[in-house]
Amino acid sequence: MRKTLHLMVLCLLASFLQAQTPGVSTYYEQTSGDTRNYIEYIPGNLPIIISAPHGGILQSGQTIGGVFYPDNDSSLPDRTCGTNERDDNTDILVREIQKEIFQLTGCYAHVIINNLHRSKLDPNREINEATCGNANAADHWNAFHNFIDQASASVEANWGKGLYIDLHGQSHSIPRIEAGYNITATELNIGDLNAANIINKSTIRNLVNNNLNNLSHEELVRGNNSLGEMFQNASGTFYASLGHPGCGSTSGYRTVPSATNNGATSCDDTRPYSNAYFDGDFYNNRRHGSGNGTSGGVGGAGTIDGIMTEVNRRVRDLGTYNGQVYDSRPQTLVPFAKDYAAVVLNFINTHYNDFANFGYLASMYAVNGPNPSPIVTGVANGVFSAPAGLAINPSTGEIDTANSTPGDYVITYSAGTCGYFSSSQTISIVSDISQDTEPPTAPSGLSAFNTSQTTTDLMWTTSTDNVDVVGYNIYQNGTFRETIPQVTNYVVENLTPNTSYTFKLTALDSAGNESAESNEVTITTLDDVTLNYCTSQSSNVNEEYISNVQIGDINNASGAQVYSDFTNISTDLVKNGQYVLTVTPTWPGTAYGEAYAAWIDYNQDGDFTDAGEQIWTQASTTESPVSTIITIPTSAPNGTTRMRISMKYNGIPTACETFNYGEVEDYTVNIVSASQDTLEPIITLLGDNPVQLFVNETYTDAGATALDNVDGDITDIIEVTGSVNTAVAGTYTLFYNVRDTAGNTAAEVTRTVIVEEIVIGCINGVETFPYNQSYENTLGAWKQSSQDDIDWTLRTGTTPSRRTGPSSATSGSFYIYVEASGNGTGYPNKQAIINSPCYDLTNEVNASFSFSYHMYGANDMGTISLDISSDNAASWTTIWSATGNKGNQWNAVTVDVSEYAGQSVQFRFNRVTGGTWQADVAIDSIALNTTLAARQETTNTKETNEETTAVSLEENNLTIFPNPVKEAMLYIRLDKGTPQTYAIKNVYGQTVASGKAEEQIRVNQLASGIYILEVSDGYNTFTKKFIKQ
Repeated sequence: MRKTLHLMVLCLLASFLQAQTPGVSTYYEQTSGDTRNYIEYIPGNLPIIISAPHGGILQSGQTIGGVFYPDNDSSLPDRTCGTNERDDNTDILVREIQKEIFQLTGCYAHVIINNLHRSKLDPNREINEATCGNANAADHWNAFHNFIDQASASVEANWGKGLYIDLHGQSHSIPRIEAGYNITATELNIGDLNAANIINKSTIRNLVNNNLNNLSHEELVRGNNSLGEMFQNASGTFYASLGHPGCGSTSGYRTVPSATNNGATSCDDTRPYSNAYFDGDFYNNRRHGSGNGTSGGVGGAGTIDGIMTEVNRRVRDLGTYNGQVYDSRPQTLVPFAKDYAAVVLNFINTHYNDFANFGYLASMYAVNGPNPSPIVTGVANGVFSAPAGLAINPSTGEIDTANSTPGDYVITYSAGTCGYFSSSQTISIVSDISQDTEPPTAPSGLSAFNTSQTTTDLMWTTSTDNVDVVGYNIYQNGTFRETIPQVTNYVVENLTPNTSYTFKLTALDSAGNESAESNEVTITTLDDVTLNYCTSQSSNVNEEYISNVQIGDINNASGAQVYSDFTNISTDLVKNGQYVLTVTPTWPGTAYGEAYAAWIDYNQDGDFTDAGEQIWTQASTTESPVSTIITIPTSAPNGTTRMRISMKYNGIPTACETFNYGEVEDYTVNIVSASQDTLEPIITLLGDNPVQLFVNETYTDAGATALDNVDGDITDIIEVTGSVNTAVAGTYTLFYNVRDTAGNTAAEVTRTVIVEEIVIGCINGVETFPYNQSYENTLGAWKQSSQDDIDWTLRTGTTPSRRTGPSSATSGSFYIYVEASGNGTGYPNKQAIINSPCYDLTNEVNASFSFSYHMYGANDMGTISLDISSDNAASWTTIWSATGNKGNQWNAVTVDVSEYAGQSVQFRFNRVTGGTWQADVAIDSIALNTTLAARQETTNTKETNEETTAVSLEENNLTIFPNPVKEAMLYIRLDKGTPQTYAIKNVYGQTVASGKAEEQIRVNQLASGIYILEVSDGYNTFTKKFIKQ
């Protein structure tokens, strides 16, 4: 009924919806020209709808954010029923969420806002309580819900499914978000969330049956991929830094229900226990979500799921917002809105996003071959795109092979009007695929099952080919019947009843090579006989009758009949699919105990007596409605058959009886095989790629995930080949592959692991000083960065732009500069970075870096900075910078970098252009000057009253053990003398520990890795490398 209503709304409002602009507000006008803007709808182009019913401030008679909002509309008196408490700042929060979703996607969520104060209207209540009987308020109540219905119709028409969120605020003592699904606290505490009666009323009922990862209701509500757990795992670091979450949380937003349990009942967010909790059973969530509501309420029962989020008070603090002071607290609302938007998109992408699924039957096509078209299994009417060289129809995806240039192309299909949802496939165009003369291997293991009067199922093991298998030929009774795509199961239709058939297959590749034949199977279709089902009915429906039956596409409301033949009403039931069967009784007077039973004639033989055909029994109960979950056997033959539903007073009915009170209804169900799966799984690497290690470091593979459109999460069957030997420097490759149950193979993913030798100081760096560079027609060892927008350029004479840049070099003939010309290419805010070689200052005690720069042009020149790094460019520190016009001359700069003596360093010039083309900046005459450290010779002596001599390095030796060290202590020993001090340095030359040396040094605080130990005896310094495990 809900689905039908949406389609009716869509048809009636089609032209109106097309005229709306996503992101632009439209308001309900009670009369023509009404500008009071009480009820607001901001249309969207994503499958996301968010409403804010309780944040309105109009007609409040209050000062909010420094602005007074008068209460002067006499048509809307204050409500005298229900609560009038406002959910502070949720009207601002929902706008910020929509804004952030746009920043992340370029698309808009649908947003509906009640701008009236809750003292005038409460849209989240039944209309009588919402308006307290005021007719004008009732108009606005209807407008609010009509806008949500319009948004739902748009989402269903464009996406087929979506998510509705009703946004609220609460101030409960435990600072956490409360996610409501129309499931009570008691049910969350002790109930079975996978029970049929709970799923039936859940506002995410549709998602339970249709989520992409085949998760149960329990997992969707409080599993690792639930909305609550996604909030727990959100950033939220600023919010957490204020100490709000409690229970040891240092990030994210505590949410109940979720998968997180941090201890006692007040810290266990998996369930509410006896703590305050809004369970989402209010009007909005029940009406606009996908559940059936409650026995006395309204249920959506469509494909738009609903979740009510009650966000706690501290995530809604505004401080000063848009120049208006709301409170004195640090502002949390805007950062929370950013995280909220990211969580909602994550939830959509995880559970709903198959919107852009498509695929071509092959990955290689020839310019002299036919034009292929893709199969779109996502939403239709998207846009196909590909790089230049591939002639592709943007509407249909058909490739014009004759007019395409040979090469590899990534084809992207974008669903919707804003392009956020997209997927890609790589297609190769070759000059002539006919050069492939090798046929695929023959299909094997062909079998037939589920044979009916007119159909049979075929299944086989996939073939392989040196290039690509694109399909199969089916031969029936020795004669070619049809060519089908690359699948491993197929339903043969339009057969004749009571007839014998033989079937065999061959495989085809892109070049047209046909494999040898598979094995042959023989079947005989069932006889087409008229089935006569036994009769069953009651004799009295005055006291009770069946008023509604729901399963699949059947949602049939009916009146009182002793027997109802509804076999003209049908639904498809997919084999191995799970379905909720719901029966609603009606009692004109007293509610009596009713018992139930249901049957499906799976083998289509005209009775309900075969094993497994009774699909449900329910003992006597007054519950309404009653539900069960059924699973369609994979062994059931395809085809239409009878389903019988029976309700009997105070006793479980049998299939063929006549009884006194109740009703019997018959329906038609069509048993079908699952859709053909032709889409490849997708492998996603976890962790870094490439991975860089030093010799003898431990390598632990971060792994990968694999998701399939049918099989869901198939991570556990990923095959990883290749190996990494960290004892030997080199480059290693790991290969990740997976295949789904339909035989579709994912595109291979690789990870590169680079194992490097440990080098202390510079790698191929500069060790001789002074160092000079004047860029005479070469950059020398300086390198352009790949992480910026534009490059530095060698130049002699003047720069191309007038009234900016130097006229000549300050040393020699050449200099380097950044050309700022070109709006969008050279300015504004374009970055140019050039990196120096590495300088080894390990034997230096003083160092200075000098250069000349020219910064002449407009006032808005932008910036130039000199940065230094002592950790191989992992991080940078600015040691000099300049801004603005410095005049038409070269300026000399010397920067003391003595604090970096003893280390290895790099420099970089970091230029960011301003807002004009007249802003050329140049660099020349670079020099790095140093002072060498005094060598510690073997003639050094320690002066005492006694005659002593120094121990030379050649005469002494440092011993360390154990190495590698796993425990807390590293033991040291000198052959002669006593250790005095020590320093431990990492592979970048940074000191990570130091102190007075004893026979043992504590190293348990060090991370695993390779370190350099320097030990001094007061005369000389000894060095050893060690590994901390």
